Amino acid sequence: MFKLNGTVVNDNDLEGCLDIFFAFVEKQISGLLLQPPFPNFNLQGYAIELYFDPALENQVLKAWNVVARRQISTHLIEIESRPHITLFSSPFIDPSKLENIVKGFASKQDPLPLSFGSIGSLPNDNNVLFLAPSPTLSLLQFHLQLCEAMKREGVEIGEEYRPDSWIPCCPVAQEVPKNRIAEAFTVLRDLKLPVSGYAMDIGLVECSPVRELFSFVLGFLEDENLEGLDVCFQNGYFTLIKDKRHYDDKAAEATQGFWNCPCVPMRERKECHCMLFLTPDNDFAGDEQVI
Repeated sequence: MFKLNGTVVNDNDLEGCLDIFFAFVEKQISGLLLQPPFPNFNLQGYAIELYFDPALENQVLKAWNVVARRQISTHLIEIESRPHITLFSSPFIDPSKLENIVKGFASKQDPLPLSFGSIGSLPNDNNVLFLAPSPTLSLLQFHLQLCEAMKREGVEIGEEYRPDSWIPCCPVAQEVPKNRIAEAFTVLRDLKLPVSGYAMDIGLVECSPVRELFSFVLGFLEDENLEGLDVCFQNGYFTLIKDKRHYDDKAAEATQGFWNCPCVPMRERKECHCMLFLTPDNDFAGDEQVI
């Protein structure tokens, strides 16, 4: 069990967890809090961010590109950001201290399922539009455990990122002119929601512009033996993907006539971010073997 918004919640009490979360959001919207702790997207300092699997990341980038092509907002592209959910931010923090905390935390986590099902906006000066993830118990617990790990090391957490007031969101447009917010909603409404995938990495960035200081794959121990890991090429660099499945006979499994890929997008959605395997209707598919 754990505490959320001052209330004890059992680990398996998803309905109770969501009731608390939505009650807090409703309280903010109704104006019962004099100063709603909405996230500050105009960051100057450091932020811990949660990153997605390549297929989900590409879905978010599509939204960025749509609003950029309409010249509604290019801010996220200009500051060289990456699709993410911000878990914590602070204008003053020791990055080396956070690195040890985040590294230890990430090693104890598994890839986190995410589903973005709606588009929203925040009532602040930045005019931010965002994709809202379903506030699942696993996502809320993930954030709570990170906050507890930081508090044990004496890191102070601002009100907007405390577990009882944190609003998870993935920005898709920032600094949108007020007279174009309605247009931006109309454009983003054409996205095929929900979009689902996994959070795969957690890292620290310095803002702004965005500069990644470090990142760690969830569930990957730095001193692990590399045997049993597959390599995927994504976003211009190689990433090790741990295959936790058991095979009675690995040699026999390898002889099967299908691609036995451990990455989540390929297993669940048949989406190959490596571009090694393409369906015939893909724009990049061809019938030649010569590059």
